[in-house]
Amino acid sequence: MAIECRVEDASPSELLYFLSHFRKTGVFKIDSENIKGEIYIKDGKIVHAINNDKVGLEALYNLTLAQQGKEFFVLGEFPPSETIAEESAQLISEAERRRIELRELMEKIPPLDTVLQRATRLNSNEPITLRKSDWKVFVLTDGEGTLKDVIETSEIGILEVYASISWLIEKGFILDPAAALRELNTTLTKVNELVKVYGEGGVGIPSWINYLKEQVDKYDPDGSKLAPFFIWNAEGLGLNQDNISSSNATVINEFMQRLGGMILEKAVNDYGKIIAKRKYDQVMKKISQREDK
Repeated sequence: MAIECRVEDASPSELLYFLSHFRKTGVFKIDSENIKGEIYIKDGKIVHAINNDKVGLEALYNLTLAQQGKEFFVLGEFPPSETIAEESAQLISEAERRRIELRELMEKIPPLDTVLQRATRLNSNEPITLRKSDWKVFVLTDGEGTLKDVIETSEIGILEVYASISWLIEKGFILDPAAALRELNTTLTKVNELVKVYGEGGVGIPSWINYLKEQVDKYDPDGSKLAPFFIWNAEGLGLNQDNISSSNATVINEFMQRLGGMILEKAVNDYGKIIAKRKYDQVMKKISQREDK
């Protein structure tokens, strides 16, 4: 018997549960971008795991953290040694818990192509103790390499390095200078998608664009606050990226978020609460799916 599937379709811990339940013997191989190795099963019991230079429990838990890639099971291949003695049910349960924890951490940190910077000062005067892994991530964050580079060169377990990155960002030790710009672009997408979904089949997109212009003019009558940052086009509102920096992006985004609320309020008045809310939810779901990719 041979099994082959994508990690996205069945997590390693789910397949391990299946193999353990049916008391299979063989090798379970995981081939992900950053996680590769083998888990050996004997009569349904997990007995050995190899991940790079790691063996045993540490290797097992590293391998089961894979979020994407391929996984294979080859029946009848016996382990070269036995380094795991714990009950398989407990191991699988702990592996799944760690996988969920990693997924939650991944949602908290910036995209892997982000270049983070060390903070020059902290906002808090309270004493804070850094663990060895925290300090290593902090040192590797040099303002030049991407977050992916930091993770790959840290030589720290994948769950631990993600936890350190999340904690260092939360405590202000490392900063994401592009965070405000990403958030602003997401809000801009939301505003333009709302204009499109409410304009099509209704009064038309140009009418909604005129509404946006009216709101901008009310907020910035002399054109000094927002005019340098906005570009109007047939699709709605664009941004003059040359004039936008991480320092002013937050202020612009706050206005854009209010603008999104104004659009929804107008749509409720024009189309009714049920239709307006349904279209709004469609836009938010669409944006969320894009971010997940």
